[in-house]
Amino acid sequence: MDYKSHFKFLLDYEHRANEIVAGSIKENNLITGKPIALFSHIINAEVIILRRIQKIKYSDPFEIRSLEENIVLSKSIYSEWNTFINSLQESDFNNISEYTNIKGEHIVAKTWEMFMHMIIHSTYHRGQIASSIRSLDITPPTTDLMSYARLKN
Repeated sequence: MDYKSHFKFLLDYEHRANEIVAGSIKENNLITGKPIALFSHIINAEVIILRRIQKIKYSDPFEIRSLEENIVLSKSIYSEWNTFINSLQESDFNNISEYTNIKGEHIVAKTWEMFMHMIIHSTYHRGQIASSIRSLDITPPTTDLMSYARLKN
C-alpha cells in the first residue's frame, strides 16, 4: 500500500473513532471532566500537527471546548487533513518540518512521522477516555483499529 492510501485509511479511522467517542460522551452526558478534556486535547493535537507542517502558528494543546465545538472542529480538521493528504505526491511524505514542541524542544520530523504521531497520540488518549468512562461504570465504546478495518472489508 502506498503512503497516500495508507494515511487516508488511518485518517478515516481517526475521524470515525473520534465520532464514536463524541457519541459516547454525548449519550452519557459527560459534558465536563476528564473525557471532554481528553477529547479536546485529541482534536487540538490534530490541528496543531497539521499547522506545524503548514508552518502556521497554532493554539493551546490543552484548550478545553464543549463537545459541540469539538465535533465542529473535528469535522473541519478532518477535511483539512484530507485535502492536505490528497495534495501530496508520494515523495512529499518525506518532507521535513521543524518546530518547537510544547516542552520548548526543537524538533525536526518528516511528514509521515508527524502524521503517525498524531494517530498514535489520539489512540493513546482515546484509551484514557475509555478508562475514565469505565471508572464511571459506563461501558466505553469500541474504537480500536481492527474493529474499523473489519468494517471496511
